[in-house]
Amino acid sequence: MPRYKMTKTKKQTIKKRRKASSKKTNNKMVNIPKMESELLKAPARIAAKLDKEIKSLKKQEMKLNKACNKMNRQLDKAETRMQAAKTKTRLKAAEKMHKQASKAYAASSKQLEEVTSKLQGLTSTQDRLIALGKAIKQFNADWGKAKPRKMKKSQSSNVEPLHTADDINDAAVDEVTELAS
Repeated sequence: MPRYKMTKTKKQTIKKRRKASSKKTNNKMVNIPKMESELLKAPARIAAKLDKEIKSLKKQEMKLNKACNKMNRQLDKAETRMQAAKTKTRLKAAEKMHKQASKAYAASSKQLEEVTSKLQGLTSTQDRLIALGKAIKQFNADWGKAKPRKMKKSQSSNVEPLHTADDINDAAVDEVTELAS
């Protein structure tokens, strides 16, 4: 009977499967010190990422503040023009300018409020993460200082066994006699 000949592609897939299965077993091994160091560094990493977001939100807040101030000045100009307008065409133009400025001011102030609330939330989260990092470091330091507890020796010499070999043999004989009768 002729032997089945494997093609190159089948050999390659078998090799890939073997490599993949060997990688899976290697990943299952736990590296405790590495995990511990990652745990200790996690709050600081997250706080650093939040710091970047906070900085970008602060820039956005400053831009929106400037935009709100600009719209406020335009509203004041429009109001003065409306009061100073002598003809209907100038009055309509000033009113139109006032409406546009008020809409823009409302939109920018709404965005400013959203950004400010996000900024406050992120700042409080960052503060909590910093406190968590400090608490973990303190716990780690305290845990390192603690002396390992010594196990007390059990007083096995004073304890009598519940059943001796003679008791067990007598019980077995009694059971056999009961079953026989």
